[in-house]
Amino acid sequence: MRVTTKMVDTSAAQTGLGIHTASLANYVKTDSDDSIAQLLEGKLGNNSVKTTSTYKKLEKSAEALKDAASKLSSEGTDNVYTKATADKDTSEITDTVKTLVDNYNSVLKTLKSSPSTLNNFYRTELKSAASDNISKLKNAGLTIAKDGSISIDEDKLKSADVKTLQNVFGSSSDFTEKLTYIAEHVSENAAAGVKSASTTYSANGLLTSAYNNSKYDSQG
Repeated sequence: MRVTTKMVDTSAAQTGLGIHTASLANYVKTDSDDSIAQLLEGKLGNNSVKTTSTYKKLEKSAEALKDAASKLSSEGTDNVYTKATADKDTSEITDTVKTLVDNYNSVLKTLKSSPSTLNNFYRTELKSAASDNISKLKNAGLTIAKDGSISIDEDKLKSADVKTLQNVFGSSSDFTEKLTYIAEHVSENAAAGVKSASTTYSANGLLTSAYNNSKYDSQG
């Protein structure tokens, strides 16, 4: 079966992830009979490598990443930048940045250790969000390694003024916007994985455990 662009778009919609900065088609083998099945399995959690504990860890890290990114990009009148300007203290911003980086790295690592069509896609999207903003991130002391992980020069981060920090992480930041978007979908997918990890699904999404455990035979 040859997978068309329309089929990829449909599968993307089924996973809850809109095609945003990269094409999901790059992660689906167009000449494979089970490409769509693999995609749906990634959503349903039908992957023996992923355990319930891995899903829970991924969900927790993704939620923390989303919360940190959302806080840094908040447009509210009492956002962290307004407070920092008034108090002449950027510690709340820098602490949130550290939380963001810690959980970004955790999500990235967990996605890599739990490969699937979707997880590879999410991981590439995260790495792109960082690499697309490499110059801005450097202004706040953040450096991107070859594997996509981020390290912090804490002295440079702490010495950055409010305007610089807001430019890198604030409401107009492409970086935090993308992280919020991606982390939300990673969290949702991991939560679905936690629920379905103990249940076996067939490749086409049909629940088979009820049948396997039924006292009835195929004739009813």
